[in-house]
Amino acid sequence: MEPVSGPNDPRMVEVAVDARIEGTLTYLFPYGDFPFLQKGMRVVVPLGKRKVTGYAVGFPDASEVPQDKLRPVIEVLDSTPLFNETMLEIFKWASSYYLCPLAEVIKTALPSGINLKSKGVLAITDKGQSAILKPKGREEGHKNASSLKGDDLKLLEYLAETGEALPDDLSSSLGSIPESRVARLVKAGYIERLQKMGGPRVREKTEKEVSLAARPPGEEMKKLRRRAPERARLLDYLGQNGPTSFSALKESFKDPGRLIRPLTADGTVTVEDVPVRRDPFSRPLQMSPPPEKLMPGQEKAAGEFIKALGRREFTSFLLQGVTGSGKTEVYLRLIEAAFKKGLGSILLAPEIALTPQLICRFTQRFPADKIAVLHSGLGPGERHDEWWRIKRGEARVVIGARSAVFAPAADLGVIVVDEEQESAYKQDRGFMYNGRDLALMRAKREGAVAVLGSATPSLEARFRSGIEGGHKRAVLDKRVDSRPLPEVEIVDMRSGGKPAEEEDDGDRDSSGALDRVKERDKLIGSALISDRLRKALAENLEAGDQTILFLNRRGVSSFLLCLDCGSRLVCPNCEVSLVHHESRSAAKVDSFYGEPGRDGYLLCHYCGYHMDVPEVCPSCRGVRTAALGTGTELMEKTISVEFPGARILRMDSDSMSGKESWFDCLDRVSRGRVDIVIGTQMVAKGHDFPGVTLVGVILADLSLNMPDFRAAERTFQTLTQVAGRAGRGEKPGRVIIQTFQPDNYAIVHAVSQDYEGFYAREMEIRKAMLYPPFCRLANIRISGRSPEAAKRAAQLLGRAAKSAAGLKAFSGKTKVLGPAPAPIARIRGKSRWMALVKADSPACMGAFLRVVLERYAGKAPPGGTLVEVDRDPLSMM
Repeated sequence: MEPVSGPNDPRMVEVAVDARIEGTLTYLFPYGDFPFLQKGMRVVVPLGKRKVTGYAVGFPDASEVPQDKLRPVIEVLDSTPLFNETMLEIFKWASSYYLCPLAEVIKTALPSGINLKSKGVLAITDKGQSAILKPKGREEGHKNASSLKGDDLKLLEYLAETGEALPDDLSSSLGSIPESRVARLVKAGYIERLQKMGGPRVREKTEKEVSLAARPPGEEMKKLRRRAPERARLLDYLGQNGPTSFSALKESFKDPGRLIRPLTADGTVTVEDVPVRRDPFSRPLQMSPPPEKLMPGQEKAAGEFIKALGRREFTSFLLQGVTGSGKTEVYLRLIEAAFKKGLGSILLAPEIALTPQLICRFTQRFPADKIAVLHSGLGPGERHDEWWRIKRGEARVVIGARSAVFAPAADLGVIVVDEEQESAYKQDRGFMYNGRDLALMRAKREGAVAVLGSATPSLEARFRSGIEGGHKRAVLDKRVDSRPLPEVEIVDMRSGGKPAEEEDDGDRDSSGALDRVKERDKLIGSALISDRLRKALAENLEAGDQTILFLNRRGVSSFLLCLDCGSRLVCPNCEVSLVHHESRSAAKVDSFYGEPGRDGYLLCHYCGYHMDVPEVCPSCRGVRTAALGTGTELMEKTISVEFPGARILRMDSDSMSGKESWFDCLDRVSRGRVDIVIGTQMVAKGHDFPGVTLVGVILADLSLNMPDFRAAERTFQTLTQVAGRAGRGEKPGRVIIQTFQPDNYAIVHAVSQDYEGFYAREMEIRKAMLYPPFCRLANIRISGRSPEAAKRAAQLLGRAAKSAAGLKAFSGKTKVLGPAPAPIARIRGKSRWMALVKADSPACMGAFLRVVLERYAGKAPPGGTLVEVDRDPLSMM
């Protein structure tokens, strides 16, 4: 990996620059100054007038740009490579496949906050300094000084005092400063714009450690005990306990700093800064002990996986097991085998909600210092420390969300993707990769065993398990200890509940707006709880068992409807309804719009816009409004009224924030301190709560009518997964599914827990419609602030795509649908269009997209629009 050594002649290095540019750039570096430079190190390089961070990815012998035109590397930031050759090849593959700049891929893989960024600052010039001293401009060479205004002089004086300043700092100190004034002073030569590199946002954490350097002789210690007994006690303490952190000394000594100062002065003790790990682990959850014996299906699957591990060659498995069949135990046995061989392992979980239980299960089997955790719930410092522990080889087992697929685990032997069907593995902006697919690619490059686990595998994974060269399939068709699957029953909501419009007089809705509202949204609060579910809840509470109520909607109500003009209250930035909240949401709330009202507010879940609940309709000033569509917040209030003695816990992204809240909630449930859990999809999968014997699904068909070809698949998966939370302990479970579409095949197969039946039916539809896994898919997204510009860009891109599809290389192999407005036509103030591309192979898709983007680039309208390509999209929204 090192460049060939030799004389101190300039060498060339290929750099992936952290900037919005395609490809890599070539720079010079004097080998004599940077003989240690290797691939995988970060460098600071010039880019235009800026200084930026880049990544050394190669050492070419030649360049298309003449060597005398190449600019030199400014600085090398690392003493050791941050990634090896194998990871570099994976980065390059991902960059090519997902059509994303290489630097963006690498930056995603590294811990956030370590890169340096250049900032534009303003500084006073010599001419400006003279103008302050001679403001009347009478001296030769300063004829323009008399034109300086009072505000100009204040600005120059501020810069003379501070040396340099960011434009924002100037505004905060001097008030609003027009850019025209700054430009005028720059042009006149009084100030100048400079680029300055800022430091990394995250650094290694250190703590002061006190050590005994030389213990005083016996006579001196006797004198010290008489003269300064606390100082002597400190020396005795250090002699017995060895080097001790300053924070630990505070627990045993009132003022250790005062005691240490004279001891350091005479050389008796030393104080130094030592690295400290920011530990992401929290208190342990109450977990069942590991099983003494595996079920036959578990034993067989674990044996096959461990046997493949022994061959040290890439093998991929699909572990398909019904809910509660013990898939996690199979993962553990495989990772234990890898650990004993000195190999690294990575286990991916789709959401932070699943990691607390996984961490606790793994700390039962492995030393805590050998486990590292990487997910979005950690602070930047914690992620930094965990990443470096993995990089140094201290941690051999990695647990994390999708980005953990890039963890620098050495000698990788195992990658497990739990709940592989989950859309959370797909990044939906920027570098739009799928963690599951990259896990397979990494395992292939490193000769590791890859295991995809799920009770409801994605159709693509299940399809690949049935073709030559695809995944080997292992099936767990029985629950642990042969416990029965829960009994599932359907409640047809078409004949149950009281519609919202019947609460008042029939002529209340003068606009006829309620006639256009879906039946499920007319049922609010207690009307959404059927008599069957209400009775089952009461019985479960009386028996002392736990219940999960699943409703995949947040807030109090989904939207406010004016019954006079028929309009909904929508976000001015996004084409979505504002959701009514009463309690403060942990989700993003844009502070630009002020503080949310204490008595409730309307919130956009996309951009954070919020407003107080209006007394009159903003459109027509009407006073008759209806809050429709129930969310988890209202369901929590409703259940607390109907069952006042129940201990209720709401688990959704409004009530949960940070890893501590996850541990706290899961700990309360696992210890039986909660009777009813009300939650969104985060309670639907992965969790093992032995005390839960009843699951109620409030609105099973919420996702069925989404404009997405995967709507039925997602509905089946969610219902099967949430049903699987019941009956995982000693008592049998039961599930009540409330729906307005009881005859839909996705719901029918979910009730019978019949994955294979659903798979067969859905595959017929996918084949007829030519959707994955029978083709490859890409979603080209166009967005812009101006609706007209976005539409124009979409039309130009559509023409480029249609003309490319007519080329001989792609004729009959590709199909372009659209472009058309996206299902949500505006988000965060940007108009959105999309075009769907189907191709018969990954290679054809990649080649086609490159031709389309190249043709579009030559005709793209000037500025203002963004084109993104989402390969293998999991959402059509």
